[in-house]
Amino acid sequence: DRDSEALKILKKGLRKANKPDIILVFCYNRGVKYVAAKQTARAIPCFEIITHQAPSKAKPLYQLSFINLAAIYMKTDPPRAIETLNRAAEAIPNDPTILFSLGRMNSDEKQFEKAINAFQKAEKALEESDTKTEKLSAIFYLHYGGAYERSGQIDKAEEIFEKYLKTHPETHEILNYLAYMWA
Repeated sequence: DRDSEALKILKKGLRKANKPDIILVFCYNRGVKYVAAKQTARAIPCFEIITHQAPSKAKPLYQLSFINLAAIYMKTDPPRAIETLNRAAEAIPNDPTILFSLGRMNSDEKQFEKAINAFQKAEKALEESDTKTEKLSAIFYLHYGGAYERSGQIDKAEEIFEKYLKTHPETHEILNYLAYMWA
Protein backbone atom coordinates (compact mmCIF):
# COMPACT_ATOMS: atom_id res chain seq x y z
CA ASP A 1 0.00 0.00 0.00
CA ARG A 2 2.95 2.33 -0.52
CA ASP A 3 2.12 3.08 -4.13
CA SER A 4 4.17 6.24 -4.63
CA GLU A 5 7.33 4.53 -3.36
CA ALA A 6 6.65 1.45 -5.45
CA LEU A 7 6.10 3.53 -8.59
CA LYS A 8 9.39 5.36 -8.06
CA ILE A 9 11.22 2.05 -7.77
CA LEU A 10 9.52 0.65 -10.87
CA LYS A 11 10.38 3.76 -12.91
CA LYS A 12 13.98 3.62 -11.73
CA GLY A 13 14.12 -0.06 -12.65
CA LEU A 14 12.81 0.69 -16.14
CA ARG A 15 15.53 3.29 -16.69
CA LYS A 16 18.26 0.87 -15.65
CA ALA A 17 16.93 -2.42 -17.04
CA ASN A 18 18.45 -3.96 -20.16
CA LYS A 19 15.26 -5.93 -20.68
CA PRO A 20 12.37 -4.05 -19.08
CA ASP A 21 9.72 -6.55 -20.18
CA ILE A 22 9.43 -8.15 -16.75
CA ILE A 23 8.78 -4.79 -15.12
CA LEU A 24 6.24 -3.85 -17.79
CA VAL A 25 4.42 -7.17 -17.40
CA PHE A 26 4.38 -6.66 -13.63
CA CYS A 27 2.91 -3.16 -14.05
CA TYR A 28 0.27 -4.42 -16.46
CA ASN A 29 -0.75 -7.35 -14.24
CA ARG A 30 -0.90 -5.08 -11.21
CA GLY A 31 -3.09 -2.62 -13.14
CA VAL A 32 -5.45 -5.40 -14.19
CA LYS A 33 -5.61 -6.63 -10.60
CA TYR A 34 -6.52 -3.13 -9.38
CA VAL A 35 -9.22 -2.77 -12.04
CA ALA A 36 -10.71 -6.11 -11.00
CA ALA A 37 -10.71 -4.93 -7.38
CA LYS A 38 -12.41 -1.66 -8.48
CA GLN A 39 -9.35 0.33 -7.41
CA THR A 40 -9.03 2.28 -10.64
CA ALA A 41 -7.11 5.15 -9.04
CA ARG A 42 -4.36 2.64 -8.24
CA ALA A 43 -4.58 1.03 -11.70
CA ILE A 44 -4.05 4.24 -13.66
CA PRO A 45 -0.37 4.78 -12.74
CA CYS A 46 0.39 1.14 -13.57
CA PHE A 47 -0.96 1.52 -17.09
CA GLU A 48 0.58 4.99 -17.48
CA ILE A 49 4.05 3.61 -16.79
CA ILE A 50 3.63 1.36 -19.80
CA THR A 51 2.12 4.01 -22.09
CA HIS A 52 5.09 6.27 -21.44
CA GLN A 53 7.48 3.66 -22.85
CA ALA A 54 8.48 3.27 -26.49
CA PRO A 55 5.84 1.29 -28.41
CA SER A 56 8.36 -1.34 -29.45
CA LYS A 57 8.73 -2.45 -25.84
CA ALA A 58 6.05 -5.05 -25.09
CA LYS A 59 3.70 -3.87 -27.87
CA PRO A 60 0.63 -5.90 -26.84
CA LEU A 61 0.90 -4.59 -23.27
CA TYR A 62 1.40 -1.09 -24.65
CA GLN A 63 -1.76 -1.34 -26.75
CA LEU A 64 -3.82 -2.90 -23.95
CA SER A 65 -2.61 -0.35 -21.42
CA PHE A 66 -3.93 2.50 -23.56
CA ILE A 67 -7.24 0.68 -23.98
CA ASN A 68 -7.51 0.00 -20.24
CA LEU A 69 -6.74 3.63 -19.41
CA ALA A 70 -9.34 4.82 -21.89
CA ALA A 71 -11.93 2.43 -20.45
CA ILE A 72 -11.25 3.76 -16.94
CA TYR A 73 -11.49 7.39 -18.09
CA MET A 74 -14.63 6.74 -20.14
CA LYS A 75 -16.63 6.24 -16.94
CA THR A 76 -15.92 9.72 -15.59
CA ASP A 77 -14.11 11.75 -18.24
CA PRO A 78 -15.00 10.73 -21.83
CA PRO A 79 -12.94 13.50 -23.49
CA ARG A 80 -9.86 12.25 -21.63
CA ALA A 81 -10.64 8.70 -22.72
CA ILE A 82 -10.80 9.78 -26.36
CA GLU A 83 -7.61 11.83 -25.98
CA THR A 84 -5.89 8.75 -24.54
CA LEU A 85 -6.87 6.69 -27.58
CA ASN A 86 -5.86 9.49 -29.95
CA ARG A 87 -2.43 9.41 -28.27
CA ALA A 88 -2.39 5.63 -28.72
CA ALA A 89 -3.31 5.97 -32.41
CA GLU A 90 -0.37 8.35 -32.86
CA ALA A 91 2.02 6.04 -31.03
CA ILE A 92 0.83 2.89 -32.80
CA PRO A 93 -0.42 4.06 -36.20
CA ASN A 94 -2.88 1.84 -38.05
CA ASP A 95 -3.52 -0.47 -35.11
CA PRO A 96 -7.01 -1.90 -35.76
CA THR A 97 -7.75 -2.55 -32.08
CA ILE A 98 -6.86 1.00 -31.03
CA LEU A 99 -8.81 2.45 -33.96
CA PHE A 100 -11.86 0.27 -33.23
CA SER A 101 -11.81 1.37 -29.58
CA LEU A 102 -11.48 4.99 -30.67
CA GLY A 103 -14.42 4.56 -33.04
CA ARG A 104 -16.60 3.05 -30.33
CA MET A 105 -15.80 5.77 -27.82
CA ASN A 106 -16.41 8.54 -30.34
CA SER A 107 -19.70 6.89 -31.29
CA ASP A 108 -20.71 6.65 -27.62
CA GLU A 109 -20.07 10.40 -27.38
CA LYS A 110 -22.18 11.01 -30.51
CA GLN A 111 -19.14 12.17 -32.49
CA PHE A 112 -20.17 10.03 -35.43
CA GLU A 113 -17.92 11.52 -38.12
CA LYS A 114 -14.87 10.93 -35.91
CA ALA A 115 -16.14 7.42 -35.16
CA ILE A 116 -16.65 6.65 -38.84
CA ASN A 117 -13.17 7.95 -39.64
CA ALA A 118 -11.64 5.66 -36.99
CA PHE A 119 -13.65 2.66 -38.24
CA GLN A 120 -12.58 3.35 -41.84
CA LYS A 121 -8.93 3.49 -40.77
CA ALA A 122 -9.28 0.26 -38.77
CA GLU A 123 -10.84 -1.56 -41.71
CA LYS A 124 -8.16 -0.30 -44.10
CA ALA A 125 -5.34 -1.16 -41.68
CA LEU A 126 -6.55 -4.73 -41.34
CA GLU A 127 -7.09 -5.13 -45.08
CA GLU A 128 -3.50 -3.97 -45.66
CA SER A 129 -2.10 -6.04 -42.80
CA ASP A 130 0.42 -8.81 -43.34
CA THR A 131 -1.36 -10.97 -40.78
CA LYS A 132 -4.45 -12.34 -42.44
CA THR A 133 -5.34 -14.27 -39.28
CA GLU A 134 -6.98 -11.18 -37.79
CA LYS A 135 -10.45 -10.53 -39.10
CA LEU A 136 -12.97 -7.83 -38.45
CA SER A 137 -15.89 -9.25 -36.52
CA ALA A 138 -19.61 -8.75 -36.67
CA ILE A 139 -19.27 -6.48 -33.64
CA PHE A 140 -16.91 -4.23 -35.61
CA TYR A 141 -19.37 -3.94 -38.50
CA LEU A 142 -22.29 -3.51 -36.11
CA HIS A 143 -20.61 -0.44 -34.57
CA TYR A 144 -19.29 0.81 -37.91
CA GLY A 145 -22.66 0.62 -39.64
CA GLY A 146 -24.36 1.87 -36.48
CA ALA A 147 -22.25 5.03 -36.54
CA TYR A 148 -23.38 5.70 -40.09
CA GLU A 149 -27.00 5.01 -39.21
CA ARG A 150 -26.91 7.22 -36.10
CA SER A 151 -25.34 10.04 -38.14
CA GLY A 152 -28.28 9.85 -40.57
CA GLN A 153 -26.34 8.18 -43.41
CA ILE A 154 -28.73 5.25 -43.83
CA ASP A 155 -27.54 4.24 -47.32
CA LYS A 156 -23.94 4.04 -46.14
CA ALA A 157 -24.98 2.06 -43.04
CA GLU A 158 -26.83 -0.40 -45.28
CA GLU A 159 -23.73 -0.70 -47.49
CA ILE A 160 -21.52 -1.53 -44.49
CA PHE A 161 -23.95 -4.13 -43.14
CA GLU A 162 -24.41 -5.76 -46.55
CA LYS A 163 -20.65 -5.90 -47.05
CA TYR A 164 -20.33 -8.06 -43.95
CA LEU A 165 -23.40 -10.14 -44.77
CA LYS A 166 -21.91 -11.15 -48.14
CA THR A 167 -19.37 -13.34 -46.34
CA HIS A 168 -21.36 -14.00 -43.15
CA PRO A 169 -25.01 -14.19 -44.23
CA GLU A 170 -26.31 -15.72 -40.99
CA THR A 171 -25.04 -13.04 -38.60
CA HIS A 172 -28.15 -12.37 -36.55
CA GLU A 173 -26.86 -9.14 -34.90
CA ILE A 174 -26.31 -7.49 -38.28
CA LEU A 175 -29.54 -8.88 -39.74
CA ASN A 176 -31.48 -7.63 -36.71
CA TYR A 177 -29.96 -4.13 -36.86
CA LEU A 178 -30.60 -3.93 -40.59
CA ALA A 179 -34.23 -5.06 -40.16
CA TYR A 180 -34.91 -2.49 -37.43
CA MET A 181 -33.23 0.20 -39.51
CA TRP A 182 -35.44 -0.61 -42.47
CA ALA A 183 -38.53 -0.72 -40.27
